[in-house]
Amino acid sequence: MEKNVTRVEATMIGCSPVPEPGVVPEPPGPLEGLNENDSTEAGEYRHDDHANVMTDLLVMAIQCDVTRVVTHMLDDSRSELEYRCIPEDVRAKVGLEYRQESSLHFHASQHGPGNLDRATEEGRYRIIEESNLDFAAINCWLGQKAAQLAQRLDAIREGDGTVLDHSVMVYMSEMRTHDHDAYDLPIVLLGGDGVFLNDAHVAYDPLGSDRQLRDLWFTIMNQYYDLGVASFGDDLRGEPNALLEEILR
Repeated sequence: MEKNVTRVEATMIGCSPVPEPGVVPEPPGPLEGLNENDSTEAGEYRHDDHANVMTDLLVMAIQCDVTRVVTHMLDDSRSELEYRCIPEDVRAKVGLEYRQESSLHFHASQHGPGNLDRATEEGRYRIIEESNLDFAAINCWLGQKAAQLAQRLDAIREGDGTVLDHSVMVYMSEMRTHDHDAYDLPIVLLGGDGVFLNDAHVAYDPLGSDRQLRDLWFTIMNQYYDLGVASFGDDLRGEPNALLEEILR
């Protein structure tokens, strides 16, 4: 994609290529993440710069119609990055004291203090132990980066709306919190061109009587893209696919 977007002509209608991005160095080995200030042949690594370059590339590729399908992983595959890039104001949002260049290690924070029960109280999972602030600050920063991408897409006019209006953006994690459990996943759905609810929060029933993630993809494929898919994915309980009616307008 990076090679394609840099070949796009600036004269294309509605296309405003960003300057060619700088080199983003590769990790030094399998599954190893670069950390802030690590020296590379291209200079010192800056995680915030890396995230911003990726946003530029994604926006340009979509605006120039090089692609309309993007999968963007904001963190590395094992969450080994040390988030020294998170500024003071973001840390303050979660009540974390700022120390210059102090490191927030994502993987360590995932196994740090904080735990949710599998049981619920008044419709919410009972908090056994409050989440550690390092984990909260990192996720606040990641959320801001996702919001910046959405804002950039929403600023591009397209037909009777914006590029974001005419897209479906799904922001999520494969973990519900830092316990590595893959249920009760927090998911943000943006765009959708009037198909999905806006400014709404939908909470499904707890584990055992919940809805499957595959039904979200099933709903997007059929209600937004009108693909007429009969089924998608497997349910170990043997339940058939069903639309997530609660998220539809």
